[in-house]
Amino acid sequence: MCNVLLVDDEYMIISGITYLIPWEELGLTLIGTASNGEEALEIIMKEQVDIVISDITMPIMTGLEFLREARKREKDFQIIYLSGYQEFEYAKEGMALGALNYLLKPVDKKELIKSLETAIEKVNESQDKERLLYLTRLKTLKQLLVDGENEKAKTLFPLSTSQTFNAFVGSYTDSSFFEELDKQKDIFYFTENKERVFGIILNKTKEELKNFYVTLAKKYPKDVFLFAGPLVNEMADLKKSYEVAISLEDSY
Repeated sequence: MCNVLLVDDEYMIISGITYLIPWEELGLTLIGTASNGEEALEIIMKEQVDIVISDITMPIMTGLEFLREARKREKDFQIIYLSGYQEFEYAKEGMALGALNYLLKPVDKKELIKSLETAIEKVNESQDKERLLYLTRLKTLKQLLVDGENEKAKTLFPLSTSQTFNAFVGSYTDSSFFEELDKQKDIFYFTENKERVFGIILNKTKEELKNFYVTLAKKYPKDVFLFAGPLVNEMADLKKSYEVAISLEDSY
């Protein structure tokens, strides 16, 4: 199911489209509505949104300003604009920003459904690519840690510019700790079976690593158990760091 957000400052438009489209039949879920771009931005920062149907001219924040701000925040979704005849130039600007389509008001049901079907296809294509990249990175990182230096890993992770390397493994029952990992741009990790985690940390000193692991242990004393190998200065030695981390976990 693809999640859809409907954005328009006219209640009648919101109400009309809400009842016009057979959401479930198309494989869609209407997760919310907004009356301007600012409200829409707040929603996409909290919810997974795959498709946005948006008016262009709205108070507080227009549909075009909303899209610019969303892209700055690296939010990826398909957007279909609704516009009047007098807003044609704005509509063209929206297409230049990456909008999938723009439809003239009053909206034709068949045209909107056709646009939504195209949006669904693009969302699925994007998700397939992301899933393939994730699996490729997962397999490559595993090979790097288990077998040693891996040429493919250099193209998927910024290893060649790193001065230090550290491997870690562990388990967790509270997935919210991933928010802590995500704050660090030089941490790359993957999960297995929804309970195990392993990864690498780049470009940190021994003191920085110590502080990082201590902070996690204090914040999640009963929910997260990480075991770190020694800090190494060569990519080829990541395997040794990983083996030590595994032995520490096994002996725990």
